[in-house]
Amino acid sequence: MAHCLKGMKMKEKTKTQRERFEETARQLECDEDEAKFNADLKKIAKAKAATGKSRSSKDG
Repeated sequence: MAHCLKGMKMKEKTKTQRERFEETARQLECDEDEAKFNADLKKIAKAKAATGKSRSSKDG
């Protein structure tokens, strides 16, 4: 079994960075729709605003 893993690692190393990126993006079900990205980003921004926490806020 260890031999299979070695072969797998070698195969991964032969892929270009772009190929690995594209493969990961597909696995994460990412898409290239800018409107969807902006909508998802707004959801995240709203969630952070609702918590009232900010990284740049330094009281004290």
